[in-house]
Amino acid sequence: MGDPEDDLGLARTLLSAILAAVGTSTPDVNWAVAVLRTPNGAVVMLTSSEGRGWLPAGLHLPSEVVSPWQLAEVFGVSGQIQIALLEDVPDSATRLVNFARLAASRTGVRLSALASSAMISSEIIADLDAHVATEGFIAPAEACVDLSVPGPGLVDRLALTGADWLKAQAETISDRDIRARCIELARIADERLRSVSPATDSQVATRRTRRARLLTILGSGPLIEPYPGRPIGVSAATPSGDRMRAKGAASVLAGDTASGTSSVAVLERRADELLALAGSPAPDRQTLRDALYVYGEVEASPLVATLRFGAGPSAAVVTADSAAPVPAVVNGSAAPDSAGSLRRA
Repeated sequence: MGDPEDDLGLARTLLSAILAAVGTSTPDVNWAVAVLRTPNGAVVMLTSSEGRGWLPAGLHLPSEVVSPWQLAEVFGVSGQIQIALLEDVPDSATRLVNFARLAASRTGVRLSALASSAMISSEIIADLDAHVATEGFIAPAEACVDLSVPGPGLVDRLALTGADWLKAQAETISDRDIRARCIELARIADERLRSVSPATDSQVATRRTRRARLLTILGSGPLIEPYPGRPIGVSAATPSGDRMRAKGAASVLAGDTASGTSSVAVLERRADELLALAGSPAPDRQTLRDALYVYGEVEASPLVATLRFGAGPSAAVVTADSAAPVPAVVNGSAAPDSAGSLRRA
């Protein structure tokens, strides 16, 4: 069934390589990797503490890695609800432990190893089986494979966790329509956020007004010129170094990036991320893939899912040429592709 110490070595190596690729510009996000054992092999699971295990642009991961949300359908409606609740858990290690408990109760898999970039609390450790190997405060370390660049066996965030309908759009949209599609995705996400959460304070209202103004400028044709003042990155949780694609986003004046761990704060960051991608000076196919990934995170939010349920069995994402139907949201996930089983390797 695998040695827990060997599994911990695997989790540690992957997590330290992720942290090296992400850099030091994600101070408010913590990360965890778990190895779960099944009769058929190991499942390597990753999550961040942001949203639905959000991944930053420019990170490339082994295709075998999964997130809890990818496997939600395996557990039926009640399990999907429990997995959706993980979004409100601010600690990545706790997220994976809670998922492992759900998986153990439904499928018989067991948690073998857990590594976290943050401290793993004594309460969590005390509640784990004695055989589980754990290690907290994992530090960045250069690995034999650089996860900040594409490579054999590595995939970007859309390929790793995106739904099939999003991946299809990434392949079918023409090069000439990439910029228009990115702008449209940013506009729809902004509208979704306004619908699910009206601005309740002046700071939120101000940033939304700025976002709307910049979307209007983007939609009028010319690229955004940098404004004087503090530029925003893709989000407060997005690496902005040369090694990450987010650096190419247009600089816009938007004050401090939305902070906090609430679902609304997470959606604000995703809306900002889409705006920055839409304002990229030279949007390419990878820009589109990143925008589709972020848009999928917005649509899969339980807050937005409530809206979508009320809109009927489908909604529309407007392409540069026509309106294309978007599959209905299922239990908080925007038309997820089949998760299959927990057997991965």
